[in-house]
Amino acid sequence: MNASVKQQKDDVRKKVLLLRDKLTDIEVEQKSDVIFHKVTRLENLDSAKVVLCYLSLGSEVKTTKIVQFLLKIGKKVVVPAYFDDGYILAELSDLNNLIAGPYGVLQPKVMHEVNNSSVDLAIIPGVAFSKDGIRLGYGKGVFDKLLAGSKAVKIGLAFNFQAVDELPREKHDLVVDILVNEGSTSLPFKNN
Repeated sequence: MNASVKQQKDDVRKKVLLLRDKLTDIEVEQKSDVIFHKVTRLENLDSAKVVLCYLSLGSEVKTTKIVQFLLKIGKKVVVPAYFDDGYILAELSDLNNLIAGPYGVLQPKVMHEVNNSSVDLAIIPGVAFSKDGIRLGYGKGVFDKLLAGSKAVKIGLAFNFQAVDELPREKHDLVVDILVNEGSTSLPFKNN
């Protein structure tokens, strides 16, 4: 990785995470509720059979209600899970049989691996997203690797201030098709 690109990414990460971590629990819940309602109205959700959704941690946009909704309407839900020295996509059938994986992220106790080619729609976190859909993650490359080559519609969830004008992009960086935040619009991106 180019040293200046790495530094640019690290600078944005630090700035945005400081802002996000200043949100109160109540603010995170309220903003997440608005985002939840927007996600449930996305047209792409109707036709999706298999949906990848992250399990939120800390000050991320909360996804518990989204996962409950997806399960209730009969979607097959998959989540990232650490298994045998790497991350896989594992089926999630309910929120009661979870254990903490690396970095405290919850994952299913029993793993049923799902191939990324079966994922129709992916709801993913990010530290920041550019106006043209470039996603800046936490720097571990988990979602970049899990969704490499996937044809899934990629939906980023973020708070308004996590949308930035531009981000440096490397070949492996994910680009989202839609960004959903608590603002007045969900931003669809074109030609990704």
